Amino acid sequence: MSLIRQFLARMSAALRPSTGKLLDPAAHLLLLDGYTPAGFQQGVELLNDQGTPMQFVVATLSRNLGLSKEAAIRAMLEVHTKGGALLPLSSESAALQAAAAVQRDAQANRHSLVCRAVSQGQPGGIAVSGTSPNAA
Repeated sequence: MSLIRQFLARMSAALRPSTGKLLDPAAHLLLLDGYTPAGFQQGVELLNDQGTPMQFVVATLSRNLGLSKEAAIRAMLEVHTKGGALLPLSSESAALQAAAAVQRDAQANRHSLVCRAVSQGQPGGIAVSGTSPNAA
């Protein structure tokens, strides 16, 4: 029962209006302390912004990364509270596909969500796979 209460408390806090922690859209989480999960090799880098609704982030992570709703909520909360998150994927190809799909969803919905494919060997990203749709 206490897990349910903790979850509801987190959700309640997350749904309060707040921008959370914001990082520069050019930030690379692999280069910052405290962001790289143990054993991370490749995946997507997701950065918080002021305009993308939390519900959209949860839906796009579930749809494009195959996360359960609970895992997508945890990832969204990490992005919101820490300013970003690295989400591991099985291959560079999967990371590129997922980042491109998240960016397409964000652009189609006019959100400024930043999602890039990244690899431990290439901290700046595997390739130019996604930037803010509002970037010049």
